[in-house]
Amino acid sequence: MFDPSQHKPAQYDDSALPPGVYLLQLDSVELKIGKDSRRPYVRGQYKVISGPMKGRGFFSSLGIDLSMDGTAGRLSAFCAAAGISGAVDLQSEESIKRTWCHRPFKAEITQKQNGQYTNNDIKKYAMDAKSITKEERNLIAAWRAEFVQAQQFKGASDGFGDGFDGDLPESGNEDEENDDDSDEIPF
Repeated sequence: MFDPSQHKPAQYDDSALPPGVYLLQLDSVELKIGKDSRRPYVRGQYKVISGPMKGRGFFSSLGIDLSMDGTAGRLSAFCAAAGISGAVDLQSEESIKRTWCHRPFKAEITQKQNGQYTNNDIKKYAMDAKSITKEERNLIAAWRAEFVQAQQFKGASDGFGDGFDGDLPESGNEDEENDDDSDEIPF
């Protein structure tokens, strides 16, 4: 039996994340068709995997109509950042989920106004080795371990999808530290 008077209500912060650089993962996806454009897109729920905003998330859309200028480039940028090198069937929501979800990556997040609401969107993906520090790689490894443990507790697979090899963009020399203290992603 549950007695709500014995528990404090959970507080939910639905405000937009502050603009900045975050380690993220795509938590869930939904294949949709635009009302006006009639073009396909993926509506994704992204979650922060480390730092003070860990667990906070936002929704953002990614166009998948390859006949549109720039779509292939944006999709390739996401795939490079998330370590995805194999093909994905963009007409299958299940294929997109298996291939794209629960793969950590680094990106710069921005805010945009949509009427009375402030939403987040991805401005840039970190796609090269020098943009991910050794410390960030360690944070990603710790997140992966937590994620796998949670999946095993639920009796699920590791949740990383088809062909997950755990690779981010190659780090090059592991002994080199990224000395750049700025929040800019070097592209």
